[in-house]
Amino acid sequence: MRQMAITSTAQGAARTPPTPGLGWAYAEPGKRDLRIDLLRGAAIFAMVVDHVGGQESWLYALTGGNHFFVSAAEAFIFLSGFVTGMIQAQVIAREGWKAAFANTVQRACSLYFMAVLLALTLPLLALHLGLSWANPLQTTSLPGYVVGVVTFQQTYYLVDILVLYALLFPCAGLALKLISSGASWLVITASWSLWLLWQYAPEALSLPGSDTVFHFASWQVIFFTALVMGAHRKQVAAFFAQLPAGAYLTWSGALFTASLLVYHSEQAVLSAVLPSRDAQSAADALFSKADVGVGRLIVFAILAAFAYSLLTIAWKPLKAILGWLLVPLGQHSLLAYCLHLFVVALFAAAGPSILGPQPSSGETALLQASGVILVWLTVMTIASFSPAKRPSVAKPAAKPAPAIAAPRPLPPARQLPAPQTMRARPLVTPRAPAMQPLTLAQRGLRPLPVAVPSVGQRTSTLSSRSSLAARQSLPAGR
Repeated sequence: MRQMAITSTAQGAARTPPTPGLGWAYAEPGKRDLRIDLLRGAAIFAMVVDHVGGQESWLYALTGGNHFFVSAAEAFIFLSGFVTGMIQAQVIAREGWKAAFANTVQRACSLYFMAVLLALTLPLLALHLGLSWANPLQTTSLPGYVVGVVTFQQTYYLVDILVLYALLFPCAGLALKLISSGASWLVITASWSLWLLWQYAPEALSLPGSDTVFHFASWQVIFFTALVMGAHRKQVAAFFAQLPAGAYLTWSGALFTASLLVYHSEQAVLSAVLPSRDAQSAADALFSKADVGVGRLIVFAILAAFAYSLLTIAWKPLKAILGWLLVPLGQHSLLAYCLHLFVVALFAAAGPSILGPQPSSGETALLQASGVILVWLTVMTIASFSPAKRPSVAKPAAKPAPAIAAPRPLPPARQLPAPQTMRARPLVTPRAPAMQPLTLAQRGLRPLPVAVPSVGQRTSTLSSRSSLAARQSLPAGR
């Protein structure tokens, strides 16, 4: 099997580039990068504000009002691709490509189910609330609409981006196979070639019946570029770490300011730069949302570099001000997006009766902020009741046999002196001490009484013994 070309993130987050010594730099424990969560939460914030809508709002200075060169959709899709590449690269390194492909297919199935459910539910809610949203039953029958939704031939307002996701994730699983085989360049080449072909011949690549802003051939370039960057996160971080984050913040801030000036003077700038073309047609070609024009990609890259470097340098104050709101929204982004569709429908029905037909900029901003808070409260409530994810308990691995240490070398043997010649001595066996006979008293006996003969008796006895001995000494026959 070929060596994996993916860099795993299992050993922790990539090293943060050097930052100025203000004490505000990003330094959060754990493997999860909270900067990504906050940026994704900011995209949810912008989506809610822009979709609640209104003619004028103070909050459009932050979100662009869906009229700027970029919108929240670019950030949402880019971050989704980046996080997918980052996580599934770790899965491939640990379990192999098949596990990562199964994850992407499972994600695509959940997105498909969500897209179908919302496309069938929202028209009924809009009809019940009396909204001016399009009624699909005016152009087709109910069975025809259901079949169209199930087969991706039709979709509904604000649901089309989920259809795009349901198509992107299975392709992401196949792209991860190439990335894990060391062919990341092939993924990038195929993605950008498809985007370039769309710019010149969009009708040849349009999906049948797809009446949407989010065309697969144009928007996929953001997702797959981010997918490759997420899979090679450590190499990308090492490349950008060659300069301090302050340098990126300075240059990206200057370019972002220039893009704002171009936006406010778009007609004059384009007329001066492209005098031979109509300014409006040039703007449509460069910054088209449906086509993801090249100008849109450039401005998004500038904005992404500015936002990420700003969070890297000034993380602590920004987290203290915005983290309580944006981080939970970013960590539950899919739930927040689905909930915001119903909030938008409710506010579209109740807004005119509350604020009147011509609300001021402040009133519209208040209504939009209320929508954001309502989505946040609902997300926090559902997250509090949902069971916490229990950490997977892996089976304890068998302990390896303890390594047997090599025996220490024995010290060199001491040379004993040569034995000297010694005279043999006779072996004397020690004698046991003589046993003394025990007395009668020691044996517990009493001596018997002995009769002592008198002197006359002893004399007669001796004479009788002598006569006996004399007779025995005589010759026989006498």
